[in-house]
Amino acid sequence: MMAGVTWHFANIFWSAQRAYDNGLLGDHDILMYQSSLAWILENRPGPKPGFKTIYDTATWIRDIYVFDPLADISCKPLNNCVDLPADE
Repeated sequence: MMAGVTWHFANIFWSAQRAYDNGLLGDHDILMYQSSLAWILENRPGPKPGFKTIYDTATWIRDIYVFDPLADISCKPLNNCVDLPADE
């Protein structure tokens, strides 16, 4: 059940990013979505493993601004999310 909840939230945050990219949300709005994700990750331990699984499974979210807090918890402790230059 928790996996379904985390995917639901990931879809909400992804939709917010798409709305921002298309000019439907302002800078303040997308920052609030990003802050909400950061708050969930810091204050609700239940969804954190699900979000890490999503980060590992759906690699397309790694370059999306609203998911930066998720990248921070998924990559920083392990130092394993370094992008290689395109020419290597």
